[in-house]
Amino acid sequence: MKLLLAGIPIALALFASQAQAQASTPVYTWRNVSQALGVQAENLQMNARGQLSGSVRYEGHHFAFLSNRDLTGIQRWPQLGASDSIAKAINGAGQIAGTAKLGEYNWQAFATEAGGEHPYLLAGARGEFNAAVGINEAGAVAGNRGYWGGQPNSATKWIDHGQTVIELPSLGGASTLAAGINAAGQVVGEAQDQNGDLHAVLWSVSGREVQDLGTLGGRWSTARALNDQGLVVGGSFTGDAVGFHAFAYDSASQQMRDLGTLGWGQSFARAINNTGMVGGTLANGFISPSDPSLIGHAFITGAHAQGMWDLNSFVHLQDGHYLADVLNINDAGQILALDEQGAGYLLTPLPLPVPEPAAFSLLLAGLFALRGVQRRRGH
Repeated sequence: MKLLLAGIPIALALFASQAQAQASTPVYTWRNVSQALGVQAENLQMNARGQLSGSVRYEGHHFAFLSNRDLTGIQRWPQLGASDSIAKAINGAGQIAGTAKLGEYNWQAFATEAGGEHPYLLAGARGEFNAAVGINEAGAVAGNRGYWGGQPNSATKWIDHGQTVIELPSLGGASTLAAGINAAGQVVGEAQDQNGDLHAVLWSVSGREVQDLGTLGGRWSTARALNDQGLVVGGSFTGDAVGFHAFAYDSASQQMRDLGTLGWGQSFARAINNTGMVGGTLANGFISPSDPSLIGHAFITGAHAQGMWDLNSFVHLQDGHYLADVLNINDAGQILALDEQGAGYLLTPLPLPVPEPAAFSLLLAGLFALRGVQRRRGH
């Protein structure tokens, strides 16, 4: 028996080497979104079913769209009587939300029913540029109201089919900006304090209370997404006022954690799913929170925002392209990402590698051989 047990590590090592060879292959399949849809797609967002929304540019105008679930084409082009429309958010039912141009200097927030049907304008939005940025499963919408000419933004939440408007409070300053909404109706973004500094914030379900999430030691931070468990992600300047790092904020413990940079100069988190898997970008130059970064590499974390990996370690694109930023991660583990030229890719995780039958045969053969030796020595 001692000989048998001693031989097990040898067999397991052979087995592990075969498994390691399998693990070195990409763990995601990928599809170029524009190639799959047959149109040049921009402003992409993804829902829990892998369905995409965004806009298509044609003859100088933008048109909002909703894709088929299998990404073989466009399911719906919402008609708003507008010269331009851009979808900026999508929920699991295929409701999309965004902004539509109704006239010169007049963009208004809109949403649709399930499946992109029956688009409607969101009521009570004062301002010249209004846009929805998030929509949850109940149809509650988060967005922003602004004015041409540099006046402060105002974060807004719409409920009751867009008929009830809730202006989200600031931290004492003039400007607020909403970035995302979860199933409960909590909204995240940034708000200006009395000193003029912008801090990441979490607005309550009612929209009446605002919580300052703090920073990683610097003067400025911003939140970009949250999941249904209240885990918030975004970016913050660090204490040296030079580094800008991705963070995860746990609402239960009220702690902000630095996710690191993998040796890059900066990092920023834009996406999180309900397992706590986070995605974003790594860069050595300046990262703009308002626009996806195409100057570095995309990253992901494990569940509960643990660990950090370069997404290109798991995905090999063609012709030297690489993934530069993560826009969305759904609960199926699908990732919506951009390459260095701004092209969108839908990544779908492969099943966990199952060792080849030959590997099991190798392991069993080794154990049986060792057992045979033990029996002969026993005689």
